[in-house]
Amino acid sequence: LVDLLTSFVKAKHRFQADTVFWDALIAKVPNNRMGVLCPALWAMAHLDVQAPSLREALVGEILKGVRDAPAEVPPQPLGTALGQHMRLPTFAPAETPDQLMALLVPSGEAEVAEAFESAEILDIQRESSSLFGTDDDLMQPDEAESSTPAAPPRLRWYNAVSRRPDLPALPGFRDFDASANFARNRRGLRVGEALEGLNMLWKGSGAPSHQEFELAAAAAPVLRAALQGLAPGQLVACAELYATIPVMISGESTDGIVRDIVHESVRRLSNFSSLELKRLRRASLAACLPDPYLEHARRRRFPKALRKELRGEEVAASSSSSPPSSSTSPRASD
Repeated sequence: LVDLLTSFVKAKHRFQADTVFWDALIAKVPNNRMGVLCPALWAMAHLDVQAPSLREALVGEILKGVRDAPAEVPPQPLGTALGQHMRLPTFAPAETPDQLMALLVPSGEAEVAEAFESAEILDIQRESSSLFGTDDDLMQPDEAESSTPAAPPRLRWYNAVSRRPDLPALPGFRDFDASANFARNRRGLRVGEALEGLNMLWKGSGAPSHQEFELAAAAAPVLRAALQGLAPGQLVACAELYATIPVMISGESTDGIVRDIVHESVRRLSNFSSLELKRLRRASLAACLPDPYLEHARRRRFPKALRKELRGEEVAASSSSSPPSSSTSPRASD
């Protein structure tokens, strides 16, 4: 039955059925799988089905499934995962800050100068070698090894990706389970499907129930741990849904999950359509979380037609908000 409903949604056809069909669907909801319940709520929202009993039954069973889901640790931000303690600005200038020198070489400025001088001398010696060889080639191996000092490690300045000093680190490996990663992303895809349908129902009815608020609060940690598995439309719908809820029932703010959704959307910006990009930016501004990377992409990476449209909206909003000029021209006296 759920495959039938989803096929009608994808074909963009209306679906009409009597109460017998919906009662039969309600009877199949208890103790069913999440792979069936979430698409059912999504299809119900897209088909604009007016069945409050079916909506309540689906939300209740999905809430049970979300609560029974295994607890996943949400991924840490990039700087926190790399051990960054001092947060740098998003778009730092090209000049290296003085604070980075203390992080790179804590010993002092003298050793930094010696390291740079020795590195420059070695570069000059390597470049001055001729095609026919030098006197170093005629020396014995023992003499060459003893006379040549060990090259100090090159000092790198600043990693623009991790926004931290680029310190040399030993390569390490973590345990990776492809099956667990697939199951986590699949779980996020199903939860995102349910929240996308819930967002459409909230837009249509405008009266979410207490149970639906509980579902949004319980799905937040599951969603944050599996944002990589969500489709672009699901990311936009989840951002809109949590932007309308400043504080969840548990008392936790929704700023963290909206920020994570926006960051994941910026990472996959090329997969979004113009309408989805517009909705994503509106949700970010509605949550009072203007992301600098999203704003930078709005000026540089958005489609050209969308950039012109947003620029026109900003000009119109600024002109309407500005007070009219009170300058009056003097009338000529007779």
